[in-house]
Amino acid sequence: MRVIPAILQTIFAGFSLYWSLANWSGDLVETRLRARIVLASVIALNMIGSSLLLRVLAQDSIANYYGHVAFTAVNLAVLLFLLVFLSDESLAVPLKTKQALVRPLPSTSLPETDPATAKLLELLEHGHIHRRPSLTLKELADAMQLPEYRLRKLIHERLGYQNFNAFLHDYRIRDACRQLRDPAMTRVPILTIALSTGYQSINTFNRGFREIMGMPPSAYRSLGGEKARELSGKILPQSP
Repeated sequence: MRVIPAILQTIFAGFSLYWSLANWSGDLVETRLRARIVLASVIALNMIGSSLLLRVLAQDSIANYYGHVAFTAVNLAVLLFLLVFLSDESLAVPLKTKQALVRPLPSTSLPETDPATAKLLELLEHGHIHRRPSLTLKELADAMQLPEYRLRKLIHERLGYQNFNAFLHDYRIRDACRQLRDPAMTRVPILTIALSTGYQSINTFNRGFREIMGMPPSAYRSLGGEKARELSGKILPQSP
């Protein structure tokens, strides 16, 4: 029975470390990034400390047993904190209400649009950089000739996103909507449109499209140009 706390400690430490590092590069919130570093350090020190402490205790002693229990409790507390603090806020929102999570994009023609934001939107609108499969924050920062931390801040504070993948996903769906309602593309297969916007799987595209638009791509296309445009204007707004 005394081996159980040791096993649980290893499991909790592993999950805690995973949640600290998962989607590290896509997190746009500076406070969460710093929290990830601190918590990953706490987990590492906890594992090292428990290993060193328990080596000096007799393997079958009651002190060894309660030592494992104590370190397991610490790892569990860290894991619970990570699950609450680092989880994307949209995980708690039903899929049918995910439309409200889409952020309006500022227009490049607005006088208050700063140069960095204008350059980002230029790369998206005209450079179609979002169509690159597996586009990373670093690749986008390099294309903009901006430090990565500044791009994180721009997307988070200027555009309102907490996660790079959510930002990229929203913009790809915007692009797909434009293509689906384009009369000149009525014969283009939906799979082709999905791949052209950067998705690598039709299932991922269909699922993501339904989450945001509330219907599959085929149903959106069947609405026709004006109705589809009106729906997109409500769900995928452009800042006035």
